[in-house]
Amino acid sequence: MRALFLVCLLAVSSTGMAQTTNPTETTRPKIGLVLGGGGALGLSHVGVIQRLEEEGIRPDIVVGTSIGAVVGATYTSGYSGAELSVLVDDLDWENMFADASHRSRLNFRRKQDDVDFPIRLKIGIGKDGLKLPRGAIEGQKLYFELTRLINTRNPGARFSNLDRPFKAIATDLENKETVILSEGDLTRAVFASMAVPGILPPVQIGDHLLVDGGLANNLPISIARQMGADIIIAVDLSRPPKLAVDINNVFDVVGQLAAFITLQQAEKELEGLTEIDILIKPDLTGFSPIDFEKGKELVLVGRQAADTVLPELQSLAIAIQSATVEEVVTTAATPFIVAIELDNQTSTSDELIWSNLHIEANKPLDQQQLAQDITDLYGYDLFSRVDYRLLEQEDGTHLQLSLQEQAAGDGFLRFGFAMQSNFENEGAFNAQVSYTRRNLNWLGAEWRSVLRIGNDPAFSTEWYQPLSARQDWFVSAGLDAVRTNFSLFDDTNTSLGEFRFDSLAINTALGKTIGRVGEFRIGAEHNWIRVERSIGFAGFPKQSEKSTNMFARFRLDTFDSLAFPTSGWQGQVSMNASVAGDFDTFEDKTLSFQLVHALPFAGGTLIPNIEAGLALDESAGGIGSESLGGFLNLSGLAPSSRLGNHKAFGSLIWYRPVTDTTGLISWPLYLGFSLEAGNVFERLDDIRFSNMTKAGSVFIAAPTPIGPVYLATGITEHGDTSVYLFVGQTF
Repeated sequence: MRALFLVCLLAVSSTGMAQTTNPTETTRPKIGLVLGGGGALGLSHVGVIQRLEEEGIRPDIVVGTSIGAVVGATYTSGYSGAELSVLVDDLDWENMFADASHRSRLNFRRKQDDVDFPIRLKIGIGKDGLKLPRGAIEGQKLYFELTRLINTRNPGARFSNLDRPFKAIATDLENKETVILSEGDLTRAVFASMAVPGILPPVQIGDHLLVDGGLANNLPISIARQMGADIIIAVDLSRPPKLAVDINNVFDVVGQLAAFITLQQAEKELEGLTEIDILIKPDLTGFSPIDFEKGKELVLVGRQAADTVLPELQSLAIAIQSATVEEVVTTAATPFIVAIELDNQTSTSDELIWSNLHIEANKPLDQQQLAQDITDLYGYDLFSRVDYRLLEQEDGTHLQLSLQEQAAGDGFLRFGFAMQSNFENEGAFNAQVSYTRRNLNWLGAEWRSVLRIGNDPAFSTEWYQPLSARQDWFVSAGLDAVRTNFSLFDDTNTSLGEFRFDSLAINTALGKTIGRVGEFRIGAEHNWIRVERSIGFAGFPKQSEKSTNMFARFRLDTFDSLAFPTSGWQGQVSMNASVAGDFDTFEDKTLSFQLVHALPFAGGTLIPNIEAGLALDESAGGIGSESLGGFLNLSGLAPSSRLGNHKAFGSLIWYRPVTDTTGLISWPLYLGFSLEAGNVFERLDDIRFSNMTKAGSVFIAAPTPIGPVYLATGITEHGDTSVYLFVGQTF
């Protein structure tokens, strides 16, 4: 009956309107498509659009909130439902919601930050006090991908280039009022519409600071009506609030509060639907707003939801078959770029930015090269966002790169944490904080100081001065003060006593980064050393020494992940030689080497590792500068329980995830084991495989916000065993 009413009403309406326009032409009422918000649940919108197209229904007006704005903007930019479905399958959603650049594209100095400071949070320090980020992520990759997708069909990403009227809904963070976005930069409007508070930062557009539109109007039916829609097709993603027994964590609590807000407004909007409007409500049972990796299933859910109102859709399709509607056909054209501009809103020099750009003017836009240039710039960790716009000027299309300053600014704090214990005779805890001040001159000078407290307290400060705009050549000068407590053990792994080792060093170096994979330094260091007993060794005299050393070091790092790498290399070669002083506690000349590789193997990751340390002047006295012992370092022994002049060590580590590693919020659990062999030696002639201790371990581990955490047990061939709790980097 409802379908018949719809057909009759449309027929009468079409006839009436035809008489007021052109008696030889039949027109029809405007159809408005309203796409509600709901995070990943909005991927079901794509399935609905597919079914509309298959039934011959082309909406005249589209309005969207949050994810509905994303789908609506791409749809009205010229993507078909089938093409949108392909995008849903192809996009790397998990990577898009991760701010950090892939490690292969990070500036090498930034790679080393992750070793000491796995906690990525930066707290800015400025004239106004402490500055915290306005979102858990900046959305760099998400913004870039939106820009790329929209510009592919809508060069310039402008509302004015859309094939039909479209509006995105956002919320004014100052007064919670609805803000309707319908002109200007389409990507920026869509990003504002989906800027979930606490997750993505607010977006400034004009006088408004905007966040997710779901807070003001998650199902903007009334907006579509104001735009002239006579018939509404509304896709409602709202779900009833959870029961108390289903609220188990902080995400459930936040989701419940959001549900209350969006449901209240959606109910008011639904009251505006009439008899001829069509409501589509996908069955989203079992899905959550962060299930972006389930895009294919959600598209199918959308199709199935449209099928539940198929009679109404078919009646609408029949009624509009004889009506004409102006259809704009969009084609994917590659813009020709006549000029490149910088909109640099940071204190970073334009010279560094230009030195990293390989995109060229007076050529068609090379999207692949542009993506790489933007990724490389973001890898300097100097910007909160690097994005682009296509601007139509009198002389042609200009490419404008926009660079925004990080919320923390150029002066900020970072934090690190490490702990290890074998629950018996050795344990250590260290926490550290760094203060970094960047962009101290036009070449990007950086000053960093680090304070560490715990078992090995330390203070260090370094001035790092790039010598070129690209920051590949540099000089550095620093000071390091460290107190280390280390134990001496007998052959039965029993502690004999403990020494305290205090050192103060000043150093300077000249260096060069080798692309993004390595760094070479050569320099000099002057050391003041004091050694005294802490526990045991009665009568041991306090010793104070000093020396001047020359050093050369090369470091390599191409790991795809520092915590649990699956590919890449890591290594270092270091040589130190004393040139003056009375430094007798450790050797005068040393050479050390390490090389680690990560490769897929047997459904997991295999990590071969080789290490060597040599004393090149065996006539020197001292207790030896090489050590072994501890987790993955002759597991089963106490940490650093073996000291000597020379070291030879090798290991094979294998691990694999035993829980799901996909999803936007994922802390997978890993299971692994290690096989190890090595020892320290007093003389080079003693280095033989038969003199090496064999050991191994089994462990469970997980990445966490404070770094990887391991619970392990180790054993040596001689029956030495230990259980370890280890927090921190192992590579």
